[in-house]
Amino acid sequence: SDAIGESSRSRGPTLRQLERQRRCDAQEDEERHIYTQEDWERLRRLYRDQGGTTVEYPEGEVMSVAPPGFVPPMVARQTADGKGRGVFATRDIAKGEMTYGGKDNYAFFSTGEAFRRFLGALPDGEACDVIMWAWTQRVPVGRDFETLIAVLLDSNSLQNDAPRNGRKGQQVANTGCPDPAGKKCSWFDEYALIDIREGDEFLCDYDDFFDADLWEEFGL
Repeated sequence: SDAIGESSRSRGPTLRQLERQRRCDAQEDEERHIYTQEDWERLRRLYRDQGGTTVEYPEGEVMSVAPPGFVPPMVARQTADGKGRGVFATRDIAKGEMTYGGKDNYAFFSTGEAFRRFLGALPDGEACDVIMWAWTQRVPVGRDFETLIAVLLDSNSLQNDAPRNGRKGQQVANTGCPDPAGKKCSWFDEYALIDIREGDEFLCDYDDFFDADLWEEFGL
Protein backbone atom coordinates (compact mmCIF):
# COMPACT_ATOMS: atom_id res chain seq x y z
CA SER A 1 0.00 0.00 0.00
CA ASP A 2 1.12 3.58 -0.65
CA ALA A 3 -0.83 4.86 2.33
CA ILE A 4 0.92 5.57 5.60
CA GLY A 5 1.00 2.51 7.82
CA GLU A 6 2.57 -0.75 8.81
CA SER A 7 1.43 -4.25 8.05
CA SER A 8 -0.34 -4.91 11.35
CA ARG A 9 -3.07 -3.15 13.30
CA SER A 10 -1.45 -1.68 16.42
CA ARG A 11 -2.95 -0.90 19.80
CA GLY A 12 -3.19 2.52 21.38
CA PRO A 13 -5.75 5.14 22.45
CA THR A 14 -9.20 4.86 20.87
CA LEU A 15 -10.87 7.78 19.15
CA ARG A 16 -12.87 8.58 22.29
CA GLN A 17 -9.72 8.52 24.42
CA LEU A 18 -7.93 10.76 21.92
CA GLU A 19 -10.86 13.19 21.98
CA ARG A 20 -10.70 13.34 25.78
CA GLN A 21 -6.93 13.83 25.75
CA ARG A 22 -7.31 16.75 23.32
CA ARG A 23 -10.37 18.19 25.12
CA CYS A 24 -12.36 18.13 21.89
CA ASP A 25 -15.70 18.45 23.71
CA ALA A 26 -14.64 21.82 25.12
CA GLN A 27 -14.26 23.16 21.58
CA GLU A 28 -17.72 22.15 20.33
CA ASP A 29 -19.41 25.36 21.47
CA GLU A 30 -16.76 27.61 19.96
CA GLU A 31 -16.79 29.01 16.42
CA ARG A 32 -14.33 26.76 14.64
CA HIS A 33 -11.44 27.95 12.52
CA ILE A 34 -11.91 28.35 8.74
CA TYR A 35 -8.74 26.89 7.24
CA THR A 36 -6.78 28.91 4.70
CA GLN A 37 -5.09 27.48 1.63
CA GLU A 38 -1.81 27.79 3.53
CA ASP A 39 -3.26 25.72 6.40
CA TRP A 40 -4.30 22.94 4.01
CA GLU A 41 -0.93 22.97 2.28
CA ARG A 42 0.83 22.66 5.65
CA LEU A 43 -1.30 19.67 6.64
CA ARG A 44 -0.70 17.96 3.29
CA ARG A 45 3.03 18.63 3.60
CA LEU A 46 3.05 17.06 7.08
CA TYR A 47 1.29 14.00 5.67
CA ARG A 48 3.86 13.67 2.90
CA ASP A 49 6.74 14.24 5.33
CA GLN A 50 5.47 11.31 7.38
CA GLY A 51 5.60 9.08 4.30
CA GLY A 52 2.10 9.43 2.90
CA THR A 53 1.38 9.51 -0.81
CA THR A 54 -1.86 8.16 -2.26
CA VAL A 55 -3.62 4.99 -3.34
CA GLU A 56 -3.62 3.46 -6.80
CA TYR A 57 -6.77 2.69 -8.77
CA PRO A 58 -7.27 -1.01 -9.55
CA GLU A 59 -7.44 -2.07 -13.18
CA GLY A 60 -10.91 -1.58 -14.58
CA GLU A 61 -11.93 0.99 -11.95
CA VAL A 62 -13.17 4.31 -13.30
CA MET A 63 -10.39 6.90 -13.07
CA SER A 64 -11.02 10.46 -11.96
CA VAL A 65 -12.09 12.60 -14.89
CA ALA A 66 -11.22 15.87 -13.17
CA PRO A 67 -9.29 18.03 -15.68
CA PRO A 68 -5.77 19.17 -14.74
CA GLY A 69 -5.92 22.14 -12.42
CA PHE A 70 -9.62 21.62 -11.65
CA VAL A 71 -10.73 24.03 -8.90
CA PRO A 72 -13.89 22.95 -7.03
CA PRO A 73 -16.48 25.76 -7.23
CA MET A 74 -16.76 26.06 -3.46
CA VAL A 75 -15.83 28.38 -0.63
CA ALA A 76 -15.76 27.62 3.10
CA ARG A 77 -17.51 29.76 5.68
CA GLN A 78 -19.70 29.55 8.77
CA THR A 79 -23.26 28.35 8.15
CA ALA A 80 -26.27 30.46 9.07
CA ASP A 81 -28.27 27.57 10.53
CA GLY A 82 -25.99 26.62 13.42
CA LYS A 83 -24.23 23.63 11.86
CA GLY A 84 -20.88 25.39 12.15
CA ARG A 85 -18.61 25.38 9.12
CA GLY A 86 -19.72 24.44 5.64
CA VAL A 87 -18.86 24.86 1.96
CA PHE A 88 -20.92 26.91 -0.47
CA ALA A 89 -21.19 27.22 -4.23
CA THR A 90 -19.24 30.10 -5.73
CA ARG A 91 -21.43 30.14 -8.86
CA ASP A 92 -24.50 28.49 -10.34
CA ILE A 93 -23.86 24.79 -11.02
CA ALA A 94 -26.00 22.69 -13.34
CA LYS A 95 -27.15 19.21 -12.40
CA GLY A 96 -24.50 16.69 -13.47
CA GLU A 97 -21.62 19.17 -13.36
CA MET A 98 -18.50 18.15 -11.40
CA THR A 99 -18.20 19.72 -7.96
CA TYR A 100 -15.09 17.86 -6.74
CA GLY A 101 -12.57 15.60 -8.42
CA GLY A 102 -9.54 13.42 -7.78
CA LYS A 103 -7.69 12.23 -4.71
CA ASP A 104 -4.59 14.44 -4.64
CA ASN A 105 -5.67 16.09 -1.38
CA TYR A 106 -6.66 12.88 0.42
CA ALA A 107 -4.61 11.41 3.26
CA PHE A 108 -4.89 7.64 3.74
CA PHE A 109 -3.76 5.63 6.75
CA SER A 110 -3.57 1.84 6.79
CA THR A 111 -3.03 1.48 10.57
CA GLY A 112 -4.31 3.11 13.71
CA GLU A 113 -0.74 3.85 14.75
CA ALA A 114 -0.07 5.85 11.58
CA PHE A 115 -3.25 7.88 12.15
CA ARG A 116 -2.27 8.51 15.79
CA ARG A 117 1.19 9.62 14.67
CA PHE A 118 -0.31 12.20 12.30
CA LEU A 119 -2.61 13.47 15.06
CA GLY A 120 0.34 13.63 17.43
CA ALA A 121 2.03 16.23 15.22
CA LEU A 122 -0.99 18.56 15.37
CA PRO A 123 -2.14 21.08 17.99
CA ASP A 124 -5.33 20.22 19.85
CA GLY A 125 -7.75 22.15 17.64
CA GLU A 126 -6.44 20.66 14.40
CA ALA A 127 -6.23 17.17 15.89
CA CYS A 128 -9.88 17.40 16.94
CA ASP A 129 -10.83 18.56 13.45
CA VAL A 130 -8.99 15.68 11.78
CA ILE A 131 -10.67 13.18 14.13
CA MET A 132 -14.04 14.70 13.19
CA TRP A 133 -13.33 14.67 9.44
CA ALA A 134 -11.80 11.19 9.21
CA TRP A 135 -13.77 8.14 8.11
CA THR A 136 -13.11 4.50 7.36
CA GLN A 137 -13.77 3.04 3.94
CA ARG A 138 -12.84 0.14 1.70
CA VAL A 139 -10.74 1.86 -0.96
CA PRO A 140 -9.33 0.52 -4.25
CA VAL A 141 -5.62 -0.20 -3.82
CA GLY A 142 -3.79 -1.73 -6.79
CA ARG A 143 -5.73 -4.77 -7.96
CA ASP A 144 -7.64 -5.17 -4.71
CA PHE A 145 -9.46 -3.24 -2.00
CA GLU A 146 -8.08 -2.26 1.37
CA THR A 147 -9.70 -0.89 4.51
CA LEU A 148 -8.20 2.54 5.13
CA ILE A 149 -8.74 5.63 7.23
CA ALA A 150 -9.35 8.56 4.87
CA VAL A 151 -9.18 12.30 5.50
CA LEU A 152 -9.66 15.08 2.98
CA LEU A 153 -7.09 17.81 3.56
CA ASP A 154 -8.90 20.63 1.79
CA SER A 155 -12.09 22.67 2.19
CA ASN A 156 -14.30 19.80 1.05
CA SER A 157 -13.73 18.27 4.51
CA LEU A 158 -16.17 20.91 5.74
CA GLN A 159 -19.03 19.63 3.56
CA ASN A 160 -21.93 18.73 5.84
CA ASP A 161 -24.11 15.64 5.83
CA ALA A 162 -27.66 15.30 4.49
CA PRO A 163 -29.64 12.27 3.30
CA ARG A 164 -30.30 11.71 -0.38
CA ASN A 165 -33.99 11.20 0.34
CA GLY A 166 -35.16 13.40 3.18
CA ARG A 167 -38.54 14.21 4.65
CA LYS A 168 -40.55 17.13 3.35
CA GLY A 169 -38.81 20.37 4.27
CA GLN A 170 -35.59 18.58 5.22
CA GLN A 171 -32.29 19.44 3.59
CA VAL A 172 -31.13 16.73 1.18
CA ALA A 173 -27.80 15.90 -0.43
CA ASN A 174 -27.07 17.92 -3.54
CA THR A 175 -23.62 16.50 -4.35
CA GLY A 176 -22.34 12.95 -4.79
CA CYS A 177 -22.17 10.28 -7.45
CA PRO A 178 -25.41 10.22 -9.45
CA ASP A 179 -25.48 6.44 -9.87
CA PRO A 180 -29.29 6.38 -9.69
CA ALA A 181 -29.20 8.31 -12.98
CA GLY A 182 -26.98 5.64 -14.52
CA LYS A 183 -23.72 7.62 -14.38
CA LYS A 184 -20.72 5.65 -13.13
CA CYS A 185 -18.22 7.76 -11.20
CA SER A 186 -14.68 7.52 -9.94
CA TRP A 187 -14.46 6.75 -6.24
CA PHE A 188 -13.31 10.29 -5.55
CA ASP A 189 -15.33 12.47 -7.94
CA GLU A 190 -18.52 14.31 -6.96
CA TYR A 191 -21.23 15.87 -9.09
CA ALA A 192 -24.22 18.14 -8.60
CA LEU A 193 -27.25 15.91 -8.00
CA ILE A 194 -29.58 18.84 -8.67
CA ASP A 195 -29.18 22.37 -9.99
CA ILE A 196 -27.24 24.34 -7.34
CA ARG A 197 -27.43 28.11 -7.11
CA GLU A 198 -24.57 30.40 -6.17
CA GLY A 199 -24.44 30.63 -2.37
CA ASP A 200 -26.20 27.28 -1.78
CA GLU A 201 -24.52 25.00 0.73
CA PHE A 202 -23.00 21.81 -0.65
CA LEU A 203 -24.34 18.74 1.17
CA CYS A 204 -23.46 15.08 0.67
CA ASP A 205 -24.76 11.83 2.13
CA TYR A 206 -22.03 10.44 4.39
CA ASP A 207 -23.61 7.00 4.15
CA ASP A 208 -22.46 6.87 0.51
CA PHE A 209 -18.88 6.24 1.63
CA PHE A 210 -18.53 6.05 5.43
CA ASP A 211 -18.59 2.73 7.28
CA ALA A 212 -18.41 3.32 11.04
CA ASP A 213 -18.06 -0.39 11.78
CA LEU A 214 -14.52 -0.44 10.37
CA TRP A 215 -12.88 1.69 13.10
CA GLU A 216 -12.43 -1.37 15.31
CA GLU A 217 -10.13 -2.88 12.68
CA PHE A 218 -7.67 -0.07 13.51
CA GLY A 219 -7.97 -0.35 17.28
CA LEU A 220 -9.71 3.00 17.31
